[in-house]
Formats: sequence, C-alpha cells, structure tokens
Amino acid sequence: VCWKCKWIAQAFFIPLLKMATDASETVNTPASVEVSHTSSEDGSEKINNSASVEDSDSHSSSEDSWDGNDEIEEHWVVSQLATLGDGSGYSLMASGFLLCLAIAFRYWVTRSALITEAKSGYDPNQYTVEELYETLGPAPSIGPPIIYEVANPLLNESLLAAYEKDGVIAFRGLISEELMQKLDRESSQVLFEMDEDGKLSKGATLGKQFHAVKNSVAFQNVSSKRNVTTAFLNVSLFSDVPQVAARLLSGNSAIPTKNLRLIRDIFLTKDSDPYVCGWHVDDFGFWPTTAVSPGINAWIALDDMPLETGGGFALAVGSHTAAWKDQAHLAIGATTTAPAKGYESARDLFVHRTGGGTCNLETTAPHLHRRMEETMRVYNLKRGDVIFHHRWLFHRTVAMKGSHNQVYRRYSLRYGSGSTSAIQPGFGTEPSVLWEKKNGGRSLDQISKLDGPWYPQAFPRPLLEELHALPSLMETKMPVAEKRKSKSLKEMQPYLQQIAKRQHENKPDADTDDWCDARVNS
Repeated sequence: VCWKCKWIAQAFFIPLLKMATDASETVNTPASVEVSHTSSEDGSEKINNSASVEDSDSHSSSEDSWDGNDEIEEHWVVSQLATLGDGSGYSLMASGFLLCLAIAFRYWVTRSALITEAKSGYDPNQYTVEELYETLGPAPSIGPPIIYEVANPLLNESLLAAYEKDGVIAFRGLISEELMQKLDRESSQVLFEMDEDGKLSKGATLGKQFHAVKNSVAFQNVSSKRNVTTAFLNVSLFSDVPQVAARLLSGNSAIPTKNLRLIRDIFLTKDSDPYVCGWHVDDFGFWPTTAVSPGINAWIALDDMPLETGGGFALAVGSHTAAWKDQAHLAIGATTTAPAKGYESARDLFVHRTGGGTCNLETTAPHLHRRMEETMRVYNLKRGDVIFHHRWLFHRTVAMKGSHNQVYRRYSLRYGSGSTSAIQPGFGTEPSVLWEKKNGGRSLDQISKLDGPWYPQAFPRPLLEELHALPSLMETKMPVAEKRKSKSLKEMQPYLQQIAKRQHENKPDADTDDWCDARVNS
C-alpha cells in the first residue's frame, strides 16, 4: 500500500505541486525541485534531485537544504507536501487533501479500466479474484425464500414487483391434487419406459447431472390412433401455470403479452450423483430462442425436496438485471454472445463460442460464482410447488446431501411470447429447424402458422386447430427431425470427446472451447 501511495504521489501529485509553485511568485520557497527516476542494476528505483538555487544565502545557511547528491529520506514525500505553501500546517493539510484526491482518482481509473476489460474479456492471470470481486460492489441483500399460497392465478402489484426485482417467485396450490396424482403415475411410467436396459434402476451414474432426461414428454402419447391428453400436456397447456407465466412475463407493462407459447418441456430426475452444472443460464440446447426473445421458466417439483436433503433448485436472486450480467454471459458463452445468424457447423460452434462452458463459471469467473453464492435462494419445496424464474436469471441444481437412493423428479416448462420470441437460426439440434431450415429466425407464431404447432399456444388458451394438428406433426415431421438431430450430434461427437478427454486429464490449460455441458450427451 505504501509503495502504491508513493507511486501515485510521484506520478500525479509532484507534477501538480511543481505547476503550483511555478505559477505562484508569492510562495516562500527558496528552490524549485526537479525529480527524475533512475533504475539501478538490481531493478530497484532511485530518485535523483537537482536544485536551481535562487537565494544562495538562504540555501547555504540551512544544514537541511537539499544537495543534488543527497539520498531522499523516508520523510521526502511528506516534506514535499509543504511546498504548496509556506510550510504551515494549513499548507500541509491542503497538500494532503490533494494527495487523497489523486489516490481516489487513480483508484477510480484503475477500477473503471478493470470493469471495462472484464466486460470485453480479461486475462484471469492478470488480476486476483479479490480484485475482480471488488469491482462488483457490495453484495445486495435478498429476501427470504417465501412460497406464496394462492387459490387462484390472480397476481397483485406487490407480487409482480417482487418478481421483477428478484427475477423469481414461487407458488403453492396452482396445480390441483388430482392432477398431481396423474403426474405422479405418468412420470413413473416415463421412467419405466426409459429404463429398458435397467441402467436407471441400478443407481447413480457418476458424472451425470440428471438421473434421467426426457424432452417433449407432454406429446409422447399424442397420435392419430390414440388422441390421448396426458397429465404433462394438461399442466403445460391447460392449467393455471401458463396463465401465471403470461402475467409475470407481462409484468407492469402497459402492453401485456398477447399470447404465450410452449417452447420446451422437459422431465428430469436428480439422484445422488454429486455432479451438478454450475451457475448458468440455459443455452440453445434447453432454450432455443434468440437472445432478444423474452422468456419465463416454470419449474415444478414432482416430489418433496426438503432443504436438509438437497436435490432442489438454487437461484441467484437479481442476477437477471445485475450490472455484471454481461461478464457472466461472456464467461459461459451464453446465447447473448452468439452470432445473430447462428453457427454454421459443429466446428464453428465449438471453435468460436466464447467462454469456458455453460457449466464452468466457477473456474472461468470465480468472482462471479462467489457473488451468486452470496445471493443464492433455495426453496424448501413441497410436491406441486412451482418456481417461476426469468429466462436470464442464473440458476443451478443443488447436489444431494448424504448417501441415499432417493430420486427427485421435476418438470420444467419454457414459455415465450408468440410474436416476439424467435427460434435461433444456424447449426444446432432444434427439431423445427432440422425439419425446415427456414424456421430459424422465424417467430413462434410464424412457425405455427407456416409449418405446424411445433410450439403450441398455451395462453390465453390452447388453439383447437393446433391440438388437432399435433398428431400429424408427431408422426410425420418429428421422426425426420430426430434422425437429423442424430446426424448433428454425430458431427459434434469428436469435439465432445476432445473436451471430455481434457476435463478427465484435468489440464489447467484447457481451451476456451471447453464450453460443453453434460446435458449435451443427454
């Protein structure tokens, strides 16, 4: 600290003092001092001084006068502070005040430069984690994890304001007990069908965040032969869940959301595997709309998830509007950092995507990981509780605590505005784009009008014509899209293997294309 203060004095304050003394003829100083710097062979810094004597009598009569060959003593900086005046206490105080201003200015310049560099990408070896953390400012206080019990989906202004501020809100009672019982039976059936080889029933598989993952589970039994309306379809399209989601997405805006469409529905289970994806916002794999598309996630607990057992859901309160959110997006290569036209190929995706990976914030930006841990909210969940969170709110799964064979089920629904949410174009695994490339860049409404109900409307109500068209889409278009998806995944496989190898070897110099999230393998 002393060395920095001395450097600041030399760089900023001494030139200021010289300008002041040169400009004032009335100041009682016998000599003007010029300061230069030389470096010795051992790298240490010395200060040479030469004085132009204006009053030889006054200069020679003082035993403490400066000689050009004298070494500067420890009191050098303090003694020079008095040259702004006549050496009185007031002059020293004024000079000290200016020094404080210079120090504050230097700190502001350094901090501003560091923040700017952090936004555009910084070298983590150039700054300490503590220095980077200090640029974030003080950690904000967050409210307790309240779960609101509601009898109807009407939301008052205070609840809307809470969601807008925190980016998350939780409700109990939105889903009836009858529907929850149906979900319980159907989710058990899904797990049974997924466990054809018996691997799921054998217990945890190390290195996998989720015990099981099933996309588009709401439409699995929809066909022309069996026009079955599943419990998952009821929850995603017909329940109060999309009604609340639409109201929260509109917020206090004067222009409410006209319609809400289901972008993605995913059934997941978490077991005792300790691996979890770090703090993140969902990438194209889980949220396929463009960066400017608004969205809201409804996360439904299908089992009790008490805090003492873990296995639940953690959210970084306020991270959707935090001043450092762009840093975090850059660090994990979020959708916001992707080119507007998307990636051209698997190689383009893996080579040019920024950041260290969707799940790797703790290693690529540990100061941001620390801030999210400080603003973390975890709910004490009961079966049927629904957490609504902003698309750009950072979140992560909570690892199970202790060793037990419990498996926690959850159902995640991603909604977006039909008119203002558009599907990301370019290379990827999105079924609608794999079926018809022109769907990339189109809004959800446009796709549904031109190519069928890939993203069915849920608010203000499901459309009958879309429900009738779902069986045809699932029987004719979806199988073709799935085959093309397998081809895309095969193209990605060599890059995934390279990343897996580097992570297995735990190399500290892993490349920045190590963005891969374990969910890709699912």
